[in-house]
Amino acid sequence: MKKFVDWPETHKIILALLVCFLLGFLTFLFGFFTGNPGYPLGWLLGGAVGTFTYWSIVYTSKSVLDPNGAKGGRMALTVLFMLLRFILLVAAVVGAALVTYTFKSHWLNVWTTVGGYLPMPVICIIAGFINKKGSKREESHE
Repeated sequence: MKKFVDWPETHKIILALLVCFLLGFLTFLFGFFTGNPGYPLGWLLGGAVGTFTYWSIVYTSKSVLDPNGAKGGRMALTVLFMLLRFILLVAAVVGAALVTYTFKSHWLNVWTTVGGYLPMPVICIIAGFINKKGSKREESHE
């Protein structure tokens, strides 16, 4: 348990995201047995895009804040990842909507895809509050 406490905050958040998506997938697993596998598959699609979004934000922010890197390359990387995030977020929802409503297929559900995006900001907000509370506790001990 001590090793987990020493992990960087970003690794803890990614682990919490993966656990949340695994629990959501297991919750929606009934869809495979009721003839609607779009629930767990949509959740997985939304979770994968949400996790990539978090990772790319962390990666680009570390790149931009690195004082040793080339400034032009860092900004280009940031813009590239920003565009890629936007394209992936929109493409996943549009693709899921096409499969759900246009093709009337049960292999992807647009609402669980959108729902798969929601744990990332919630977990980040909770981690921020915990981190803020921990830093206040450390300041009071000094």
